[in-house]
Amino acid sequence: MAASNWQEAVASAVRRQRAGLKISQERLAEMTGVSRVHISRIETGDTDITMAVFVKLASAFGMTPPELLRDAELAIPKRKSPKS
Repeated sequence: MAASNWQEAVASAVRRQRAGLKISQERLAEMTGVSRVHISRIETGDTDITMAVFVKLASAFGMTPPELLRDAELAIPKRKSPKS
């Protein structure tokens, strides 16, 4: 799986979770100790995310990192299996 697919999937999951909680990027930044600009760049897929920031985001969303990762996986298009 291409790294950009994962980056886009994480971006989508972070946006979806933040929107679901009805919190601003500014509020999420306060909750995680990550700058609002960095949150914005994560949500647009313009930056890579470190594991430390991923864990902080999951915690802010009331999730475990594996739960947030599973949410991100939902945004990745499924590959078609080859015909036998």
